[in-house]
Amino acid sequence: MFQKTRAKLNTLLFQNYMYSYFIRLYFVNALIISILLSTYTIMFIKIIITIFKYYLCHCGQRLFLRAKDHCPK
Repeated sequence: MFQKTRAKLNTLLFQNYMYSYFIRLYFVNALIISILLSTYTIMFIKIIITIFKYYLCHCGQRLFLRAKDHCPK
């Protein structure tokens, strides 16, 4: 009787431990993925800004009259 209860308790504890382990794994993965996504998003925005600046300086001089003032020398 006592052994059965103990075995049940052990399996319950083990299942609970595995469950919490997988939840922790999921949260750590989500955290890592969000950090990576944020860095890639920042890089993407920087690339877009540089392309826009390049376009403004080289192609947009007829469209924007004062574009030359903002161009890097």
